[in-house]
Amino acid sequence: TMIIPIYNSMKNKECLVSLVVTVLSTITIVLCMVGGVNFFAYGQNTKAIILSNLPQEGMLAVSLMFILVAVFMFPLMIFPAANIVENTFLLPQRRSGKKWKKNFIRTMLVFMCLSVSILSGKNVDKLVAVIGGLFCVPLALVYPPLFYLKSGCAKAQESPSGGNFSLWKLETVPVIFTLAFGFLSTLISSYYALSAFR
Repeated sequence: TMIIPIYNSMKNKECLVSLVVTVLSTITIVLCMVGGVNFFAYGQNTKAIILSNLPQEGMLAVSLMFILVAVFMFPLMIFPAANIVENTFLLPQRRSGKKWKKNFIRTMLVFMCLSVSILSGKNVDKLVAVIGGLFCVPLALVYPPLFYLKSGCAKAQESPSGGNFSLWKLETVPVIFTLAFGFLSTLISSYYALSAFR
């Protein structure tokens, strides 16, 4: 969701591929190292928020670093959502000089995120599970097959005998299977995530 808005905002668009590969490779290596070391150290006692496993003596420094990362990462994370909202309201481009509308929308998005985080409190892991079940699973497993079917990539072909016989059904069997699996996964993951709030 962030790649396209970032690409559209880049001055040197040809640098995108190398930038994405470098950033994702670095993030993957760091996360695997941190997660692996913590799971190796704490085993089954590893908590959902991994910082909770660390010794409490150095937690202030770790918490400050975590806050610093969140502060610098938040504008990047909210950028796609802000673009979608601004385009929905058909706001003019930034060079028009009417920045106060965009600033107002982005301020409201920040306050909305702040309200959700305050209300969720200690149930943040359950909230993330609900968001993953309701939105991330369909994004990965439901929308791509739907877009494929809607785009008409699988079309009827002519048979060698001259009659029209549709390979559309044969080609779309895996697509429909993925779509059904996605709907089922969405229902199951959302149900278990919502039931955790009880």
